[in-house]
Amino acid sequence: MITTDWYEPVINGVVTSVVNLKRELEEQGHEVRILTLSNQGWAYREGPVYYMRSRDAGRIYPGARAVCLPGRGFIRELEEWHPDLIHSQCEFSSFLPAERMAGRLSVPLVHTYHTVYEDYTHYFAGGRAWGRQAAAVFSRFVLDRTDRVIAPTRKTAALLERYGVRVPVDVVPTGICVEKFLPADWQQAAGQRRDIRARFHIPEDCMLFLTLGRLAREKNVEELITLFSGLKRRDAMLLIVGDGPARRELEALAESLGEGRIRFAGMVKPEETPAFYHSADLFVCASRSETQGITYLEALCSGLPVLCRKDPCVEGIVKNGENGWQYETEEEFARFAEDFGEDRILINLLSSQAVRTGREYDAARFGQRVLQVYGQALAQKGEACRQRRPA
Repeated sequence: MITTDWYEPVINGVVTSVVNLKRELEEQGHEVRILTLSNQGWAYREGPVYYMRSRDAGRIYPGARAVCLPGRGFIRELEEWHPDLIHSQCEFSSFLPAERMAGRLSVPLVHTYHTVYEDYTHYFAGGRAWGRQAAAVFSRFVLDRTDRVIAPTRKTAALLERYGVRVPVDVVPTGICVEKFLPADWQQAAGQRRDIRARFHIPEDCMLFLTLGRLAREKNVEELITLFSGLKRRDAMLLIVGDGPARRELEALAESLGEGRIRFAGMVKPEETPAFYHSADLFVCASRSETQGITYLEALCSGLPVLCRKDPCVEGIVKNGENGWQYETEEEFARFAEDFGEDRILINLLSSQAVRTGREYDAARFGQRVLQVYGQALAQKGEACRQRRPA
């Protein structure tokens, strides 16, 4: 069983991870049920997905919800189903029923740590130091109540070690559905490129930079707009895909700096995202708050080289001169962005290597590695039960 505060129709990295994991586990022959929060104002069930009644908690974090009632009927039904293991994906509303059910059923509780909360302290602590300390204490408090933790990257695992988390931590990168993004039909990809560019009035011969994700302060999109507007080249445009609380101020910044070369696409449907990747020439991102950065993988799988801010989360993924570049300074960003597109042979090599890298993170491999963690958790739980059994 998987518990999560976020699930479809919400679009974010947690949802992508849970949806891909559910599909892969089911393909391996496992029955999976989801316990999550409803955004409809009432509780309901859709097949294997149980939506608990919740209310808006946007004052804490935009789009967040808090459970109103514990959904006792749902929990009773899930306990009677008796899952072999519970895998929680969020630390708030859905974690408490996950912990309680795991205790009552004596099954392992595995948890994936998706969010580095110290990068989000501007929402609840004005970015002050005590907020980072609170994030560390809270994370340790929650994770020490589980049996094993999955960290998407070594960066996250190192952070949890610094927090003093005492349970075993396994590094398992989140997988993506590579078939969805691979430009297998180049003619179709070319058609998508033309359609998206026509839709946003972007010339065919323009060098298009793309960024895709939530428009919020922690994603550092304002830096991206500022760096792009400072480029000397005038044959490039920036397309920003996504929505969020910072959109208005970002649009105002783009209007003041962008000279009409920056476009905002707003939120798009998940099935549309491959077309946006295929419409661009280079994926750009300045975020410092990623635990893994699924959009980097999607872009690479789509054949897009990546230019992003240097961060431990992309170590071994974005490789300078092979499938993109990581920048640290304004000068580095400008150099990589200005030079990109001058050498067609290099572009083709970067694109080919990008696809090769993206393929390494397919969802099937992700599902297999999570199953290995489940096996370790089950063995660990069984050993603990044997040790408690009287001689």
